[in-house]
Amino acid sequence: MRTKRPWMTVLGVTALVAGAVQLKPQEVTAADHIDAPMTMADAAADIADFYAWPTERGTIVAIITFAPGQGPIDPEAPPTPWDSDVLYTIHIDNTATIAENGDIFDNDNDNQSDIQIHVRFAPSPTPGFENTWAVEFQNLPGSNGTMVDWVDTAISDGSATAWAGLADDPFFFDFDGFVATAANLQDDTDPVDIEFTSVNMGAPTGMVNDTFAGSNVAAIVVEFDADMALDGNVDNFLQMWATTGRQ
Repeated sequence: MRTKRPWMTVLGVTALVAGAVQLKPQEVTAADHIDAPMTMADAAADIADFYAWPTERGTIVAIITFAPGQGPIDPEAPPTPWDSDVLYTIHIDNTATIAENGDIFDNDNDNQSDIQIHVRFAPSPTPGFENTWAVEFQNLPGSNGTMVDWVDTAISDGSATAWAGLADDPFFFDFDGFVATAANLQDDTDPVDIEFTSVNMGAPTGMVNDTFAGSNVAAIVVEFDADMALDGNVDNFLQMWATTGRQ
């Protein structure tokens, strides 16, 4: 599956989905999910969310989701959001310090990726199996080299593990309420502003609306050795982000 191709970043960053991770227990956050129409039109290159967190096993888990809004999985005709012309990259900056990161006016961190985990997909060359795709992972800290297997298959190599496939969208959000609230704020004659189900005074206690429940999203999941990713960072601190690039 290795090919020598020129890659370029599309749309600057399809979604500059980034985060700083200090290796201690903390909440997991996501960003983005809904983009401009032209970005969403290229589903395979449209990052939905990026998640990253440390574990008690001494590893870091990072997840890229993309091509949101997939319907329920049909075993007879599974959706194929995979694209062999798109390169997915998880960037790790392990030279940053917390003090500099917190100084927004004079940040002397280089803010450049020191480790780049690359992921790409390729269809099966066997006639009749065009919807069967393989995935390749490169540069996972703790792995012995390139990791390749079929989509929806857990891959382990050294202390690194990886998986790619369709999953239930983990992004929990009342997008319907967001749209309704935005419309209400534009209407000065409507006394109601907030339309989020969870905070609407007329909604039953505990009622929530998860717009993305039941929909699937394409996901890339990696778990790798934290110490190898940190490479001696004195603050036990990483900056991480994800990009896509199209050939």
